[in-house]
Amino acid sequence: FAGDALPQTVPGRLLSIADKLDNLVGCFGLGLTPTGSQDPYALRRQALGICLILITGQLHLPLRKTVYRAHQAYGGRLKNEAAQVFADLAEFFKQRLRGVFQEQGIAPEVTEAVLAVDTDDLYATFLRAKALNEFRHDRLFGDLVTAYTRAANLSRTATAREPDPAHFVDPAEKDLYMALKTLREQVAPELKNDNYYRALTILAALRPPVDRFFDSVLVMHENSLLRENRLALLRAVADLIRSVGDLTKISV
Repeated sequence: FAGDALPQTVPGRLLSIADKLDNLVGCFGLGLTPTGSQDPYALRRQALGICLILITGQLHLPLRKTVYRAHQAYGGRLKNEAAQVFADLAEFFKQRLRGVFQEQGIAPEVTEAVLAVDTDDLYATFLRAKALNEFRHDRLFGDLVTAYTRAANLSRTATAREPDPAHFVDPAEKDLYMALKTLREQVAPELKNDNYYRALTILAALRPPVDRFFDSVLVMHENSLLRENRLALLRAVADLIRSVGDLTKISV
């Protein structure tokens, strides 16, 4: 029932998650989803239970892989395909996380920032939200938001995912690219080890090279090769910062 004690052992946690997720996948696979105030199978409570078990138990679980595995276990008896079930459940879990984050004192705009990016690992999503909520009060937060916003706003139309250093002309392009490479290497282990506050601190160092880039470089150059390569560079910068959250959703 709501507010009941959570399982305390690892086997208990895993069994509870398996049981709840099996119910969720089965019901969503049959189209038996909650509507309005109607939730006869208590699916909201079961999804919330999974969130709380993962967070309190500090467990990483790949949601997509697990949902697909649960769907497969039904042996073709579900009417909705695995991709549709996962898409519906991913949104369903986001709604539960919004409530959990609110109870944890996480600002709504921070919640939306982290939920706007990858939420496949619910526990990692919670850790990102906690770190970003705290980092909002850091003196480096403004630098990080400025770097992300300038890069993200212009690079939305970028077609290439990675820039080609061979097409750099201005020194500011090369400087930003080298800063990007260096910070990628520095931030990777922090992200892997859930050190999101440290990752945000590192990423804030992108502000100076991003500013120099915009001061020196005409991004929307008439030469399409230069233009697309510069947009790809900005896209790479935005994608790196976006690994923690979509900072355009947070006001400074």
